[in-house]
Amino acid sequence: MNRRSPIAHLTAAALACAALAGCAPGGSVYAGRVVDDAFTVQAAALAVPAADLNAGFAGTQGAAGGMTGGGLSGASARSTVSTIAATTGIGSVARVARVAVRPGDVVVAGQELAVFETGVLSANVALAHAAQASARAQVPVIDSAIDSARSANARLSTTRTTVRDAIAKLTTTRAQLADKLATLKALAAALKRSSGRQTGSPAPGRIPTGTVPLGKTPGGTLSRPTGGAPSPAQLRATIAQLEAGIAKLDTGLARARAGLTKLSAARSTLADARVQLRDLRDLVGLAADASVLGVRAAEYQRSLATVSAPIGGVVVRVASAGDVLAPGATVAVIRRAGDERVTTWIAPAELGNVHIGGAVRVRVDWATGTRRGRVSVIGTRADYPPTSYPTKDVHLTRAMPIEVVMDDGVRGFSLPPWAPVDVEFGAGK
Repeated sequence: MNRRSPIAHLTAAALACAALAGCAPGGSVYAGRVVDDAFTVQAAALAVPAADLNAGFAGTQGAAGGMTGGGLSGASARSTVSTIAATTGIGSVARVARVAVRPGDVVVAGQELAVFETGVLSANVALAHAAQASARAQVPVIDSAIDSARSANARLSTTRTTVRDAIAKLTTTRAQLADKLATLKALAAALKRSSGRQTGSPAPGRIPTGTVPLGKTPGGTLSRPTGGAPSPAQLRATIAQLEAGIAKLDTGLARARAGLTKLSAARSTLADARVQLRDLRDLVGLAADASVLGVRAAEYQRSLATVSAPIGGVVVRVASAGDVLAPGATVAVIRRAGDERVTTWIAPAELGNVHIGGAVRVRVDWATGTRRGRVSVIGTRADYPPTSYPTKDVHLTRAMPIEVVMDDGVRGFSLPPWAPVDVEFGAGK
């Protein structure tokens, strides 16, 4: 035996009744709700910076951290201004500067509704542009420093080469002087030995006659007189001059080698500086490229000061010029374009009195008169209605959802979103 559920029987009966011409109206009244087709436009969280109320207080300057002339100390000033900022909410609210629509106006999506004050936001844009210009100006400065470091490195390399050449020449000169000094010392020793065995000139073949240069010394050129050998006194003077010259050369070599060491250290330091400058150049380049983001963010924040309609429809409510609104506060309420709609639930036993296109009358307790509409949607399954529909026929029982379209236009009163209404079916054509 094929059994059908009560819901199926009720639905079948409703469909059968709807198929018959001239279904008998029942005239039952149900609690209804206006469909919320209204869209609430909220105030954006504008990035309005809090005023720097620490300006003028000596909290970060001076050893004592106080104001000259017995003013507030740094800690007291910071505490006071923090309290003021927390109490007044500076930087968290915005003032409506201009309103472009009125309640009842028909608007399209994207149309301007209201504009907040943009003085501080425009200042933020200017600051962002200034920061961008500053970041971009750092790039050629670092590039110039890198070029200077490169030039300095080239000069150091040239100087090191010059010092190395000088060290080489000094070393060669010292070696030559040392050889001459050794020759003169040997000659002085020979003269001393020969002076003990004979008087007069040395034996032929031991010391040549004639003028023979003995070499340049710091004191000049020593030569033997023609026909004789240099005297011991002359040799001793020349040897002393050579030893003094070698000592000066040793001092000069020591200083040159010390300078070369310093030049090598400076070159190493300069190489490190060049590496750091190149790294800094990369960071400065990134900062310059990223500075455009600050400009775009500031310009975007300023664009949020202009509130536009997200949808087309009728303006139900809008703020007034001069209103101070916090983020998330309602700027405007827009009802979507189209006929007003009402939803209700009816008992399954009344399905036979309802059909698509059937006449409906809507009453409210805050206004006189009625509104007329027609049934646009009949639900396909019975369910427990929300507690906002507590009529005697559907209270704590299953019911069918019904939607009604108010196609008579606004006659006498409008239906605010979610407003409670009384819905009467079968109220005449």
